[in-house]
Amino acid sequence: MTEIVKAAGRTLAEFQPIKPAEQKLLEACRQGVFAEISKERPAAATDTNTVRAAFLRFLALGGDEQAPLHEHGVQLQGAWVEGALDLDGARIPHRLGLHHCYFSDVPLLRDSHIHGILNLEGSYVKGLNADGMVCDGDVFLRHGFSANGEVRLLGAQIGGGL
Repeated sequence: MTEIVKAAGRTLAEFQPIKPAEQKLLEACRQGVFAEISKERPAAATDTNTVRAAFLRFLALGGDEQAPLHEHGVQLQGAWVEGALDLDGARIPHRLGLHHCYFSDVPLLRDSHIHGILNLEGSYVKGLNADGMVCDGDVFLRHGFSANGEVRLLGAQIGGGL
């Protein structure tokens, strides 16, 4: 039997050991509910509130057999997202709800396609690069969303409201 080789960052095994907030997110993604790490945006990274951007990307892309993603997509609240969330050119099969999160690096969504909504309400980003992004639903940048740098949506196609 031939072993199937997957691209880097596409198996749950690559992320072991799983951090506490990631475990909570993983279970929420299986059940189709919000992973509430905190009600508020964190002021600092801790052992219990940090989610690696690469792990978030893995789930946003659909997870794997050991980490199936519910059709409600990735829904996270109150986490510190460590590293660059690199979704450049990615096809995200479901909504991406990242409420009241702190992003340590600029999220990259250039030429991505989100089959649902993108919700960053209450989140802090150092900037956002979403040039050429296609989002089938709404894009929410409200309720305390803040950016310390440039928010780019040049050529983005948004199927709902902004």
